[in-house]
Amino acid sequence: MPAGGGLPAFCQVTGTAVTNRETGKTANFGVLLLVNWTRKFLFEGCGGLCGVVFGGGVSTDALVKGYARAATDDGHQAFNSVFEAQWALTASGDPDYDAIADVSYRAVHKVVVKSKH
Repeated sequence: MPAGGGLPAFCQVTGTAVTNRETGKTANFGVLLLVNWTRKFLFEGCGGLCGVVFGGGVSTDALVKGYARAATDDGHQAFNSVFEAQWALTASGDPDYDAIADVSYRAVHKVVVKSKH
């Protein structure tokens, strides 16, 4: 996006990070990169149980202040609400500990490391 309307020039990069090599579990992410980056980085969480990259919309405040921004869906997609939790169960109704680990800590860690790289 070119600079304009008070916003600096930036681009949005989206991708997928592997969160568990053994199971092939992944998390989607997005990074907003400034053309004239100030070496500041902001990882932004999402509301509820997540499931949406940039779930609260793209805040422009951080971009104006020179921060590159990153966010993740925490390894699952919310289709109706960020409060749905079907992703936390396997097809048989047992807890999906791999998915729960992503939401609890692992997806954020993996995306932050990849985003900073």
